[in-house]
Parts: sequence; C-alpha cells; structure tokens
Amino acid sequence: MRPWGSIKLDIYGGSHEKRMGLTMELPKGLRLDGEIISRDIERRRGVSKKGVTSRTEADVPIYISGVRGGVTTGDTLRVEFENSDFRPKDYADISSLPRPSHCDYPAYIKYGGIPSGGGIFSGRMTLPLVFAGAVARQLLMQRGMTAGGHYYDIGGAWDSPFDPLQVDRHTLDRLRGSDFPVLDVSARRAMEDRIGEAAERGDSVGGSVELCALGLPVGTGGPLWEGLESSIASIMYAVPGVKGVEFGAGFRMADMHGSDANDGIRIKDGKIAFESNNSGGINGGMANGAPVLLRVAFRPTPSITQPQHTVNLRELQNARITVGGRHDSCIALRGLAAAEAEALEAAGLTPEMAELALSGCLLDASVTTEALAALEPPEEAHTPQEALETLRVLFRRSRGAYWACAALAGLCALAALLALAGPRGSRLWPFLASAGVGLAAAAMLLYLAWMGRLPARAAMTVLLPAVALALWLVLHGAAGLWTSGSGPRRAAAVAAVLVGAAMFAPCARAAYHSTYNPDPAQGESACTRLERYALAHGDRLFIADLSLGDDRSLFPDWSAGKPANLLLAWGGWNNHSEGYCAAFARFGYAHDGFRIADFADSPLRLVTGAGAQPSDAFMACLNRQLGRPVTAVLEAEEGGFAVYAFTTETADKGDGNP
Repeated sequence: MRPWGSIKLDIYGGSHEKRMGLTMELPKGLRLDGEIISRDIERRRGVSKKGVTSRTEADVPIYISGVRGGVTTGDTLRVEFENSDFRPKDYADISSLPRPSHCDYPAYIKYGGIPSGGGIFSGRMTLPLVFAGAVARQLLMQRGMTAGGHYYDIGGAWDSPFDPLQVDRHTLDRLRGSDFPVLDVSARRAMEDRIGEAAERGDSVGGSVELCALGLPVGTGGPLWEGLESSIASIMYAVPGVKGVEFGAGFRMADMHGSDANDGIRIKDGKIAFESNNSGGINGGMANGAPVLLRVAFRPTPSITQPQHTVNLRELQNARITVGGRHDSCIALRGLAAAEAEALEAAGLTPEMAELALSGCLLDASVTTEALAALEPPEEAHTPQEALETLRVLFRRSRGAYWACAALAGLCALAALLALAGPRGSRLWPFLASAGVGLAAAAMLLYLAWMGRLPARAAMTVLLPAVALALWLVLHGAAGLWTSGSGPRRAAAVAAVLVGAAMFAPCARAAYHSTYNPDPAQGESACTRLERYALAHGDRLFIADLSLGDDRSLFPDWSAGKPANLLLAWGGWNNHSEGYCAAFARFGYAHDGFRIADFADSPLRLVTGAGAQPSDAFMACLNRQLGRPVTAVLEAEEGGFAVYAFTTETADKGDGNP
C-alpha cells in the first residue's frame, strides 16, 4: 500500500491484462456516490473528443470487497475493471523493438521483456487512479474542501489562467461539469484544431492543465517530506506522461526579484488576505489559506505513426519502427475529469439531453435558444472535397433541386440567346442580366455547400427565385423578337416561350410539392400511412423523430381531414408554432414546460422509421429524468413506420453497489 494522504492505495494489473484494479484503505462509513464515480470515469474516457484513442471499454467498477450497500465497511476496498478491447497483435511485430520515449527499453532490462501495451506503465492505468480520485474527492467534500481545473495549454493553444486570488467554488464546479473544461470557451476550438492537425500527420501534441484546491485549512501539510508540494507532486508524477509540476508562479520565480515574488499580507474585511499568490497557496510545505494553484505538464504521446529510429534488442542492430494500435494524440486530455460540456453546464443540459438536442430534438423545455447556441459553435468553412460531397448529396436526395438547377442553366442560356437576337439597342442589359442571374445563383449554392449548410430547402430558396427571374428574362427576350415584326422572328419567339415553359414545369412542380416529398410514382409515403394511423387513434399524441425519413412535408398540415394529434418532426423552425402548442394542449401538456419524461406512462407515442428504435440518448433522458428504468414497447409497425409507447418498471434491480 502506498500512502496517499490519509488514504492508502495500491494499483495492479496492466493494459493488456484481463483485469486491472486497486485496493484502498478507507475510513468506515463513507457513502460512495455512484453517480460521482461514474461521471468521473466517463470524463476520463473522453470518447467524443478529438485526439482520444478509439479503444472502447465499459470501465464499470466491480466491487470485490470493502463496501456494502454503497457504504465502506472499514475493510480494504477492492475494485476491479475488466479489459476486453485490447489487441496484443498490434504489438507482436515490435516485441523486440523498444518504442522511443516509452518504458520499453528500461522495462526490457529490468523485467526481461517489453510489456504488451505498456503494461502497468500504460496510460490505461489512470482508470483506477481516477476511481481513487473520485472517492478521495468525496472525503474532501465532507470536510468542506473542493478542487478542479482546466486545460491550460494544448499544443501551443492557450486558455486563460485562473485568477490567483479570486477562484470560487462555482467556477470549479462548472469546470468539473465539462468534458472539455476551459475558462475561455473560444480556446476549445483552437486546442482541438492543434490536436486534429497533429493526428492527421501521425503525430501528437503535449499539453498542460491548471489545477486549484479550495478550503484547505491553514497549516495543512508540513516540512520536508510532509509538505503539500512534496505530496501533491509525487501523486502527479504517478500519472503516466507527466513531465513537469509547478506551484504558483513556478519557474517564473527564477526571473523575479524577492520584492516581486513575495505575497504581501493584509487585513481585509477582518480576515487575513494576500495581495498576490505567487507561492500557489503554499509556504513551507503548508497551506497558507490562499487558493492552492499548480500546473501539470504532459509530454506529447510517444506512440505516433511516423517512422522513428530504434534498435532491435535481440539482434542489437539499428532499426526503424512505426507504432500501430490505437493511441491518444494528446494525453493531456485525460489529465482532467469532468462529466458534461462547458456549454452544458452553462445551459443546464445533461449530456444525454445535449446529444438529443444536437440530433434535432427540441421538445424538452431545457433546450432553449441559449442552450443551443452554447452547444453548437458557428459553422466553419469546409474543404473543397466536402463541398462537392454536399452538392452530390443534395442532388441525390432532392429531385426538385436537380431539375431547378438544370432549368436555371437552360433558361439563362435561352435568355442570353434571345437578348443577342433582339433589337440592337437593347441587347446588352438583358444579356448581362441573364448571365448575372445564373452566376449569382451558382455562387450562392457553392458558398452554402462550402459552409456545409445546403439542405434541399436552402437550395430551393436560392433556385426558385432565380428560375422565376430567368423565365421573365426569356419572356422579355421573346417579346422583343415578336415586336420586330418578321415571321421567322415571331416563330422563334413562340418557340422560345414553349421551351422556357417546358424548362420551368419541373420547378413549378417542385414548388408546389414540398422538396422532401417523394415522387408519386414511388407510391404512398410512410407519412401518409402514418396520418391514417393517427386518425384511427385519436386518443394518442404521435411525435415523429428524424428517423422517419425525408418524405415528410416541411410544413405541418392541420387542415380538415388531417390528424391534429400528429407532429411530423420533433424539432425545427415550427416547433413552438401555434399548431404545435395546440396539439400539446389538447392532451393537457404545456409545450413550453414539456419534458422528455412526459413520454412515460402517457398517451404520448414516439414514431420512428421502420426497423428503427428510440435512440440511446432518448432512453437515457427518460431514465435520468424519471430516476427509474423505462421500457420502450413496440405498439405498431407497418408501412414504413414504427410506434413506441414507454412504461416504467417498478422492480428494483439494484445490487447494493454505488
């Protein structure tokens, strides 16, 4: 057992062992909060972050001993985690080739072989450390102490630092609730860009985190080996990849004078206060009452895919190595733990609700305009390849947009020809107008494709007015030919009008029908069949998710003969419209106060596409909001759609573990 403050801790296992775990000696009677532990483990996983390995493990703690009913017994706490997604074959070809800057060479000398996946030295071993940290944090909370931090530097992209004297508990709580904790929200994108750029090159980046602890009683710690700096630094250096720890001003103190570095002491509001905090809240190894501040630097991940120099330990020859497998592009991302995005905390959304909102669900009252603005950063320009793919998807999914583009090109060309054939004194402006209409529409479509904002409705918003203007130019040119008086010119004018009308006909059809409606030749749509089903079950309110498909109308229809109990989209521009609100009110719900939990044990039904199921995020929201298990029951499946009801379970399936 290694002493860890008042806790004793030991860790065993390895990255490619079947199991890994820890033992802790803890006081009797500590209630372990399973939610805190789960959230800290989840934030460590960081599976949605750029630069984090694709290795996926459940990371569910298995309690072997030391806890009963979620409360520590006083016996040694033993917890294990299963390793299931490891691939020793990734390392078979390099069993005698030490990876540069890894533990491979010294471990080979000390233990007689290179540990697969890094073994006990792997970053995978931070999992039991995070568990132990979550338990330790609960002890600190009982004693009025708290701690938190943020990414300070990732690959040369910097966040704002803590105010050395003004850090508050709310700020630390907010940071702990973020999967990418930064003080300046704009720093996130710059950091992710640095990670992404390195990953594309098969490289990695380093980083640092800034940490703060509040509430430590003055005098906590002691001299020499009992000092806070000694204890904290020893713990930090147990984290794989840590290469530097500094407190307060740290290494900057080497360039200071004593008059600048010393923290003046004053009386403020009847209490001892400091004028600065260059010492990081620690003097003589003891807490002085100011916030304890430190920064921890992580090296770039040594496992990179670029070729590197090494040696063959068996043959004692120079060699080159390319490291395969799955590795982080920035291990500093795992240096901090938090459960929800910064935006989520500010917006008051759970991770599940955030995922649901970003997938198009705007039903829950917690999904406000401010929440969406915090969750979804502004669109960035895409690459030319992505822009071309956007256009390809547009024309594949929307016949209306395809024919509108074809008609626009044809009408503009026809209008230009008519302008050139018209009276000599009035040729220039109609010709330029014809060319300008086509070029302006093309430029707008290309811009929207470049920005990745080109659904069919946006394309038709650009194309239909342009087509109408081009048709007017065709009619104007035909009128010019007709008034010239000659028989051939009049015949050409009539022919031009007929050709222009033929080109415009598909666009008129696309304007009449929704751009999302299928071709009638394809048969009756799923939405039409769903309308019939909803009319036959007027005692229920049907709400369709986006998996129903793209054959629904863009505009809700509550006219005579249409079901008033069917909402064909659970999110969109009309989500708070009068018709939507009326549909909810008809069943006793206030739309502005609606929660996903209202689906349970109610007349509300979720409609999905045939073969689809309610999403994991949707079910997670139901379970979290209700605080008990919810079961999705397939009520009907026919004609391209499926209807689900939701019921709660009363059986207690808990096993007594937190």
